[in-house]
Amino acid sequence: AGAGYAAESTIYMLPDGRVRTGAQLARRQAGLLSDLPSGTRVLTDKRFGGYVKPGRAPSEICGATKWRSPDTVYRLPSGELVAGPKVDPARLPRATMVFCAP
Repeated sequence: AGAGYAAESTIYMLPDGRVRTGAQLARRQAGLLSDLPSGTRVLTDKRFGGYVKPGRAPSEICGATKWRSPDTVYRLPSGELVAGPKVDPARLPRATMVFCAP
């Protein structure tokens, strides 16, 4: 993540399933930032938009065009990451996390 390692726009997906921003880790678990567990995935320049759920489509979370952008990342409940262009909104499971470009 470079200089932005502790930023709100840097997202850490820890192997145990937790998802935290760099700012959250810097405030609460600074030691974890200096020694991230193997298998941690990192997204940079993203904001957590929210969860997909009934009545809250991806287009409502990221905007009418950004939801399909290659810069938008979906984290399925299984932990799999999918880029915006590969998403079928009708097949997204409930509780999918959406990370949009700011």
